[in-house]
Amino acid sequence: MARRKKKVGLIVGIIVVALLLLVSGFFLVQQSGFTGSSLLSLSEVDLSSSNEFFSGRAWVYTFKQGSLSQKAIGIVDKEDVSAEYGGDELPQYDFELDVVYDSQDCVYNINQVYDQSIYTYTLSDGVYRFGGDACENSHPSCGSGAEEIWILYTGALVGNNCYTLCGTKRIGALGSFGSPNINSDYTVYVKARGQTSSKSFSTLLGEEKGFVGDNTYVVWQGNLDTGRQCKDKDPYKPIYVSGSWRIVNEQSYQDYRSAAIALENTDSKTVSLIKTSIDQVNSYANQALSSVSFADTFIEKTSLDKAQVLVSPQSPLQYPVITAYIKASWIGIYTPVGKPSVESADSDCFKASSDGSIKAVVKNVGSERDVFDVYATCAGIFIGADKVSVSLEPGASRTVYIRISADTDVKKTGTCTVYAEGTVSTAYREVDVCVDPQVTCTPNSFTCADGNIVKCSADGVKWELSDDCDDDCKIAANGKPYCSEDPAPPGPAPGECYLGGVTILGKNFLGTKVPDWVCKYGIKLNHIFGLIIGLIVWLGVVVAFNFLPEKKKTSPALTWILGFLAGLLVFGAFALLFWMGVVVTMIVLVISTIIKNTMGKAKR
Repeated sequence: MARRKKKVGLIVGIIVVALLLLVSGFFLVQQSGFTGSSLLSLSEVDLSSSNEFFSGRAWVYTFKQGSLSQKAIGIVDKEDVSAEYGGDELPQYDFELDVVYDSQDCVYNINQVYDQSIYTYTLSDGVYRFGGDACENSHPSCGSGAEEIWILYTGALVGNNCYTLCGTKRIGALGSFGSPNINSDYTVYVKARGQTSSKSFSTLLGEEKGFVGDNTYVVWQGNLDTGRQCKDKDPYKPIYVSGSWRIVNEQSYQDYRSAAIALENTDSKTVSLIKTSIDQVNSYANQALSSVSFADTFIEKTSLDKAQVLVSPQSPLQYPVITAYIKASWIGIYTPVGKPSVESADSDCFKASSDGSIKAVVKNVGSERDVFDVYATCAGIFIGADKVSVSLEPGASRTVYIRISADTDVKKTGTCTVYAEGTVSTAYREVDVCVDPQVTCTPNSFTCADGNIVKCSADGVKWELSDDCDDDCKIAANGKPYCSEDPAPPGPAPGECYLGGVTILGKNFLGTKVPDWVCKYGIKLNHIFGLIIGLIVWLGVVVAFNFLPEKKKTSPALTWILGFLAGLLVFGAFALLFWMGVVVTMIVLVISTIIKNTMGKAKR
């Protein structure tokens, strides 16, 4: 039953597109499609059948799309030829068979995938809960429309700070593209005895044969493959958003999936790191939701199970082969000949990892229609892709895009020659082309690759070996690579360097973020702050005791030792926790003041 529904959807979709093409008018189709055919065989035969039409003498004309722009001409009845015809003058033709190949489309079905989605994430505000398992029993809710992914526990003085990772679904469904089917639409026109008849055919609809007028019967025999392929579907992915399908970049979706899986399975207990990861995942999600260009037409765009996309290639991928049975006295083949001109050609610089293109405008400056094969030959590292075929009426022009490629790690320039090859004559024009190396990494950055430390080149084009590790390469908490036989490089993780560096109930106080380079030696600002306060306390104790009466003064050495111990205690407290340092400093000052005052009173 499901297959039948898909077939019905395909048929309905193609009918809609075919009707749109027909409504657009015959002359418009001639400009955008191919007019005329190429002869494969022509012969007069004796037919035998119980059907009157398929009995007796008839002409069998087999032809295909492409290469030439021919049409059949002929005489239906012998008596139409003048008895006075002596062989020098042209006969009066009263039959003509011509074909307009309206369009050829790659049809991709959209198949729904049910087990995956795209989410954006948030981390709830931290809520203190008393007791070891209190978070499990009572944690922040995600709110309406969001799903609970996991619960995060971070230690407080007693109990835990509880957080909830929440995910909000951004799409209704994911899809995948099926293998493409090729549909060819064409119309056969027959002019006989002053009357014009026509019949349209569509290969995927099963419309393959039938009468065109009363003296011609046409049947589709199949297609000849050109070697050209439908557009690669793998770089693209359909997603269903807000009631309709859209097409996104597959790699952007995979980048999102990798980041989302890492986030949902993280064992990190650091809130700031998790928030940084959430920001990265949400950024990937937004990229994964961005539409890209792939299809020319959507069919049933709002349907979850019957949607399709049509991609129209620049040039036919397959040539339909057609046989016509014609009841006529005489049939011949007329070959129109046009004249090509390459009016202009230009190309933008492209990246080495992707194809570039040459934009060329080709015009028929002859007096008859023709089929022109447009292609490019290039020098050096540049390579021109397969040819593009266009059918042009006299005076008509068409813009075509010829793919080119090149591989390089430095910028290169070159020259290509664009050719437009007609039935008899050929035109050409030269064009300058250039390619830039693909930037694959952040210049001068480091990472691990194949168990070694590698460095990105100064131009960002390639990774180069920096350090050959004996065992393996690992990434430290601060994002720096190191060989596993060596100690991990010091320094906090990116984004973890705060003024004071202390977190209370999941929130940083006095927590202005500072650049990571401040902490690159593993020293947080609360260490520096503690050292300064420790020195002040040390000197403060020494100065305070020097103001004691002479008889109560301790020895200078003991005064310095006590001051040093007090300062060291303050520094250690700050190094562990900012607020602990504040409290210890106040206690030291209070004790010092009490001792000083007590000893001073004892003197009096």
